[in-house]
Amino acid sequence: MYKEEKIVGKNNVQTFLLYIIIIKNNREEIMNNIKFIVLSILILVVAGCSSLSGRGKESGIEVTASYREKTALLPGAVVVATLEDVSKMDAPSKEIGRTETTGENPPYKITINYSEKDIIEGHRYSVRVKIVKGEKLLFTSTEAYDPFTEEEKIIILTKIR
Repeated sequence: MYKEEKIVGKNNVQTFLLYIIIIKNNREEIMNNIKFIVLSILILVVAGCSSLSGRGKESGIEVTASYREKTALLPGAVVVATLEDVSKMDAPSKEIGRTETTGENPPYKITINYSEKDIIEGHRYSVRVKIVKGEKLLFTSTEAYDPFTEEEKIIILTKIR
């Protein structure tokens, strides 16, 4: 009977040691998983911060737009103002900043936000303002206005017939 208890005891010790090994391995696996998760979070935070710092300082241009017609805008019409790099002659302009707003009656005071890193010394810039309803163009600006070199002025929109 003593031998049976000793064998049972050995089995208990072996079982206990086996549990310790399993728990230790699970702890190592859990710790490795935690390390992986923390490292992944750190990489995402660093990548997010570097992408934000690459955007440059944000600035804004305030413009005022109006039209001569004595009519209110149609419901659902949107005023779209863009700051564009128009330096390249035979190429489409590059949009630097964009603001969309709804308005009832002119004049429309609009702030166009842009990243200062997108402004290149020696390039020419222009503000374009248009009013659209769905895909239909209702009004548009027809004159170039460089907010960096010209004094502030009211951008007059022309009705599209």
